[in-house]
Amino acid sequence: MKIHLTFRENALMELTAVDPKDRAAILDDLARLVRHPEGPGLDIVRVQKAKHLLRLKVRSWRVFFTREQATIDVYAVRRRRGDDETYRNLNFDVSSLPLTTSRIQELDRVEGDPEDTRLLDPEPPRHDEHLPEPLDAARLTLWDIPDPYHPALTQCLTSDDLLTAPVPAEVIEAVLARLFPRSLNEIEQQARYTVTSVDMLASFLDGKLSDLLLHLDEEQAEVAARHLDRPTLIRGGPGTGKTVVALYRVLHLAEQEPGLHILYTTYTTTLAKYAQQLLTRLLEERGLDVRLDVRTVDSVLARYSPRGEQIDTADRAARDSLRETLRHFPNPLFERLGARYLLDEFHQIIDGWGLTRLDEYLTADRQGRQLPLTRSERISIWETYVHWRAGLERRRTVTWPQRRASALALVRPIYDAVIVDEAQDLSPVSLRCLLKLARRPQQFTLAADTNQSLYQRGLSWRAIDTALDMRGKTTVLRRTYRSTREIHAVLNDLARHEQLDMKDLPLEPQKSGPKPVRLTFENGTDYVRLTTFILEECRRLRIPLSGVAVLTPSTSAAEDAVTEFNALGTNAVYARGDDLELDYPAVKILTLHSAKGLEFPLVVLLDVNEGQIPRKLRDVPVEEHATYTSSDLKLLFVGCSRAMRQLVIAHDRDHPSSFLDIIDSQHWEHALI
Repeated sequence: MKIHLTFRENALMELTAVDPKDRAAILDDLARLVRHPEGPGLDIVRVQKAKHLLRLKVRSWRVFFTREQATIDVYAVRRRRGDDETYRNLNFDVSSLPLTTSRIQELDRVEGDPEDTRLLDPEPPRHDEHLPEPLDAARLTLWDIPDPYHPALTQCLTSDDLLTAPVPAEVIEAVLARLFPRSLNEIEQQARYTVTSVDMLASFLDGKLSDLLLHLDEEQAEVAARHLDRPTLIRGGPGTGKTVVALYRVLHLAEQEPGLHILYTTYTTTLAKYAQQLLTRLLEERGLDVRLDVRTVDSVLARYSPRGEQIDTADRAARDSLRETLRHFPNPLFERLGARYLLDEFHQIIDGWGLTRLDEYLTADRQGRQLPLTRSERISIWETYVHWRAGLERRRTVTWPQRRASALALVRPIYDAVIVDEAQDLSPVSLRCLLKLARRPQQFTLAADTNQSLYQRGLSWRAIDTALDMRGKTTVLRRTYRSTREIHAVLNDLARHEQLDMKDLPLEPQKSGPKPVRLTFENGTDYVRLTTFILEECRRLRIPLSGVAVLTPSTSAAEDAVTEFNALGTNAVYARGDDLELDYPAVKILTLHSAKGLEFPLVVLLDVNEGQIPRKLRDVPVEEHATYTSSDLKLLFVGCSRAMRQLVIAHDRDHPSSFLDIIDSQHWEHALI
């Protein structure tokens, strides 16, 4: 039986601090353990307080690992300097550890440690606590911390200095992991990385390999390597690994057929940047021959658009043209429908589906729209649409939906395979364009969570194109790896509401964490107290301040938050999606919409107040109120699902969102600040 070796992030960071000779000895023993899982000739014992946890002794080092079926999973690498040092902060919670299934299970040797009982409740850094070791250049070099970050880190004297240092989050976490070792419960929540060989691990530790692959479970691995003879859909809830599977799909195709021309595309620039950087490194390091394009859908379709067009990115020109059109062609129908609803009809139905003639609009299904329209009403709307579009042309401006629709007639097959991530947020026209780009439709893969669609209501794959009839071609991923049980409980409460009626909800996660928190403010957000609260959570969870995301319902609220945080000396940036740098050492301030597809250790949702989430309904017919309200509830669900370790929702005491009543009070901790 082939044995797989995986490492938690914690163990990888700790290995970098081991001197070269001892590291070589550790890697040698791990290689022997992979070859002979029963561990002959190795010094292996069970840990007394958690007998499913195994400890491999290598010189003065101890390697803690578990055996899960055919996988050896390494949790920590600690130096034995006395009873206290090796086990420092190891919280022995047996219930969270996997069962051991090999002859190692029959080990009689069980060792305890007199300090174990002191380690059941590890203490996080305290406010302004002096660091246990000075951060000098020699120590940082030993820990493989890049030189450019040394000046800022050597100035850090306390834990708060470290949490707020102007250094990327992953660097701070690496330092925290060495100064304040994590407990087993915390390590259990970390990502797993697959090591295909000990030589590969050695290359990574020596800086010759920049990335290891995220570990796939059996279901994900089968989907990524599946031989396809038709388009396929990978569905799953938040945190189930759809993006990881899609990335692995690229590597699998490149391994199976060298020289392929592959398009990996998604909705947001942020996700595209992440995928580009990761895939480029992985393909180069493995020497795979592939022509890879990683781009947003709109940047792909821009090739087919006339030059010189001005894109109406914020819909300002669209709204101005509509107001002008309605002044010239007043109609009681439009007063009843409202300008917002009418503009959505143009974007989502006419241009979103690529309707170019009145007869097409008259027979259109109008998926996702609840209000039925008579034939005469559709004729009036179409005539208004024609005049509205002419107004945009006079302004030499096009909307994004129009630009996508114009590309449809020009697109031709140029890719051997097309992989689409976050497909639920793409318009029908965009999906048709992408399908036409694939030379072989059987190599067209969609990864989507229709429950998280913020832009496409009532999406039907079959209605978009008969080739996308996904009956019998769909795989549903149900195991979630992003969040904790406690965050999952909040998401479940929201998802089960009758206005959402979500499907394919993930199974309960294995990892646990603190309860989500409801912060109540007396009169608007008190940023002094909010900053103090966030810092306390960062200390407790060992999260650098740069690992925090603050999500707001509007652009203006995001800009205000940036101003307030920076005025208090807390570095914060407004990330508009296209220019988001996840590694930038600052609190990330985003709108709820632009946080789509991202994840952060600590997420704070601001202004979850009635009238903001849900928004006040204006210019929308009564028949559609439930549809628009459900969209706002879905937006709240998406925001909450960005949280990996802790979720915080903040609101005014007198105006809490009615959506919060959906969540069981037992699933919250309440704080009035």
